[in-house]
Amino acid sequence: MKAALWIQRRNMEISELTPGELKSDEVRVQVAWCGICATELHEFLHGPLFIPELPHPLTSTHIPLVPGHEFSGTVVEKGSDVENVIESDNVAVYPIISCGNCEYCENDHERLCDKMAFTGLSANGGFSEFASIPAKNVYRVEGVPLEHLAFAEPLAVAIHAVKKARITPETTVAVIGAGPIGLLTASIAKMRNARVVITEVLEGRRELASSLGFDIVLDPLKRGFLQEVRSLTEGKGVEVSIDCAGSFSTAGLDMKNPIYEALSITRKGGRVTIVGIHDFPNTLDLRHLLASEKVLMASWLFSRKDFEEGLEIIKSGEIPLDSFITDRIYLEDLVSKGLLELEIRKDKHIKILVTPREELLGSSSFES
Repeated sequence: MKAALWIQRRNMEISELTPGELKSDEVRVQVAWCGICATELHEFLHGPLFIPELPHPLTSTHIPLVPGHEFSGTVVEKGSDVENVIESDNVAVYPIISCGNCEYCENDHERLCDKMAFTGLSANGGFSEFASIPAKNVYRVEGVPLEHLAFAEPLAVAIHAVKKARITPETTVAVIGAGPIGLLTASIAKMRNARVVITEVLEGRRELASSLGFDIVLDPLKRGFLQEVRSLTEGKGVEVSIDCAGSFSTAGLDMKNPIYEALSITRKGGRVTIVGIHDFPNTLDLRHLLASEKVLMASWLFSRKDFEEGLEIIKSGEIPLDSFITDRIYLEDLVSKGLLELEIRKDKHIKILVTPREELLGSSSFES
């Protein structure tokens, strides 16, 4: 089978691999679409960050491995103990793999399991023709384009972030970063009847956010930005800020640092939630945090319940996911038209979808 292998930083190769023997509790999924996440871009540019150099204790996987964790496909084979799906079922893949026995796993906090692995980072993932997945980690969904099912994972991240930030109707929330996670988070907050402000440094992404119906989209590097935010919030600042931008470099104490920006525009007693990945340490003025009683918290991945809620939203069609897809490419073009494209022209894109199946490139949707 054809697959993309992460070899080392800025080195990914399309290789022919032999599918492994299927375990009794696994299914083999023929991949339809796999989204390129910012995590893949971080790993390509600065990795290995999460990719294990030594065998992972739960999966035994290590470099080189197949990335890709936002994917959908069709079950083509199942192990002898599998009962939740059959061959020909179209599925979304829940990528968290955990021990299943610890306190965290037993309370739907698999993301916090000490042995946690993640499909596409510490187990072979979706930039491949086929992927072997634990059967409990595939969700059968009917009547939904497989393109849309590839959004199940990032949508779950957004749902979890909104829950962690405790967003309720009429909450004023600033979403920092208008990439895929930022726009999905803003969409979920809007569905909760929150008042949403989006901030984004790239003009192209500000335009994309406006085209999706967000009314308040601001440039944090523009002169008078802080005054503009305060004018929208009776001079107080927003109640909640969610950093969906992260950073690729050491960030200082200015508006180029999403954490600094979030703390600057959040009112006293407000909440700042970190979702985006920061590749390097940040500088933080703890005196400001202390004297303002702002709450700084992290939102890491998602729960099964978040993932299932995301699937229901996908089925409902409440979020116009077609508008989030800015390109569809073939697996062999993953680096040239995917990762390098996002590095150089990130402002032109929200989500690039990748398929190993050439026949899917001619259609805008592929329904189950």
